[in-house]
Amino acid sequence: MKARPAASGSFDRAVVVYANRYQFAARQIIHNGPVQSWMVLWCETGTGRCTVNGRRYAMSANQFLLLRWNHDIRYEADAEEPFLLGGVHIIPDHRDTNGRITIGVSHAHDSPLFNAPDRRNRAWPMLHGLIGGSLLHCRGLAGVVRYSVQRFLDAAPDWQIGHALALLVLDELCRIAHATATSSSQPMSAPVQQVLQLVQNHLDRPILIDELTHLAGCSVSTLQRHFHQHLGCSPMEWVHRCRHQEACELLRTTRLRMHEIGRRVGFHDPFHFSRWFRQRAGMTAMAYRKQAGPW
Repeated sequence: MKARPAASGSFDRAVVVYANRYQFAARQIIHNGPVQSWMVLWCETGTGRCTVNGRRYAMSANQFLLLRWNHDIRYEADAEEPFLLGGVHIIPDHRDTNGRITIGVSHAHDSPLFNAPDRRNRAWPMLHGLIGGSLLHCRGLAGVVRYSVQRFLDAAPDWQIGHALALLVLDELCRIAHATATSSSQPMSAPVQQVLQLVQNHLDRPILIDELTHLAGCSVSTLQRHFHQHLGCSPMEWVHRCRHQEACELLRTTRLRMHEIGRRVGFHDPFHFSRWFRQRAGMTAMAYRKQAGPW
């Protein structure tokens, strides 16, 4: 098996120089370019469209894209549910100027930071092609980019903190790129994104394949194909993975009783939950808590 590239070496001068969230107004349009950064762009809520280097992408909750150096982007917010977007900007080669960084990004030719001598691009072959998908399926990346935004909102970081954030973000992106190297590079369609969102929001109740195909507006075979293409499994297997991931997190981080955790992930019969968890994890839920939990 081919090893995954580590976030080191060519990342030794990568720095996050800006991270923020922006709530668009209804029908608001913003056009930036060329943007001199590698940007992780994602949608928190709402909908809209982003046209990147002439290519249009529908954006809905939790969808993300990796945008490369000198990208041109046009944001178009929905008329009824304008999106709230988040963004993390990385400079691949940022020289350490006495431990400080200049906060901000060049968004146009007339920007004071355009072609700044201490900011340079680098080729990252391990991040080739279009990288995008759902943050629901990339929780590591979701946690890092959202933390980066909060860190910049709290206080401007120095070079070392910006570098550490960049390494974390880039490591998660390398994991995603490596995991999807043999799959389609196309981002998931809006209907599939809606299916992912529904599953994540309703883990506490039964979810049937007919409900998912109705929401996506396609046949079972088409939905199966999309899921295998982008996530490497069937829709119902993905539901089980989400339930298991949530159950494991609750076991690690809460003192909830087993039947309460079972209910939160869609099992109202404690015996059924216990048997299902053991089949998924290879151990009982109680054994998992003792092994992985903090208590």
